[in-house]
Amino acid sequence: MKKVALLLLILLGVSASMLAQDTSDQVLIFSSQDTLAASAESYTAEVRVSNFNLIVGAQFTFQWDSSVLAFQQVESFADFLGLDDHFGRNNVENGLINFAWLDLSLGGLSLPDSTLLFSVTYDVIGEPGSSSPIAFGDSPTAREVYDTSFEVISSQFIDGAAFIEGNTVNTVQNDPSQLNIAKLSPNPAIHENIQAELFLKSATPLNWRLVGLNGQIIYQQNQYFTAGNHNIELDRSLFPKAGIYILYITSEQFISSRKIVIQQ
Repeated sequence: MKKVALLLLILLGVSASMLAQDTSDQVLIFSSQDTLAASAESYTAEVRVSNFNLIVGAQFTFQWDSSVLAFQQVESFADFLGLDDHFGRNNVENGLINFAWLDLSLGGLSLPDSTLLFSVTYDVIGEPGSSSPIAFGDSPTAREVYDTSFEVISSQFIDGAAFIEGNTVNTVQNDPSQLNIAKLSPNPAIHENIQAELFLKSATPLNWRLVGLNGQIIYQQNQYFTAGNHNIELDRSLFPKAGIYILYITSEQFISSRKIVIQQ
């Protein structure tokens, strides 16, 4: 893909110095963030796009933890991909596939926000409590997006993750009438602190924790709350980098969770 794009640049007289320019609206390519039941046997991760305007080419490496998820197939292609195979599958046993697409008309393609690019189905082989990133990388295929000027344009790739519930999670219930993270604001966030609006039907001790892409707990706190509505402030400094995180709030009987998107 990279060689094809560079050849197009040469044929069209585009200089190499033009390759690093930013656009005002970054192309956004993002993957799934999901929590799986401990008994789950299969899982389908999705890759979607936004701000995809007059794009003529895109490429990247898609990766996961092969000790947690075993590759089955790529499916649910976007219509514009047609029947052509844009995927390299030589490294699926190591948790990698390569994606490369070029609009042969060179006219540029625009898609509605959150359009599904493709999905990947896996067998779930990880133990309860384990997790896998659903992520983007640069090796062996670098992350690059081209527009109709045939430049490599500014783009943002947001990683996801698949979390397999531990066996102990089944002892609590998801019941918004009892415990609910009603709202996160702003979400997505860039530099701002995030306000979490919480509802509790009954007074109870709560554990709230932030979980990162690899299942690691970034921060947690135990606190007693009275019944009613409460606000929790999450300091932006808690998030080490751009990406997708999950906020879990748990009592002895109930659990509520929300996805948080941190942008650059």
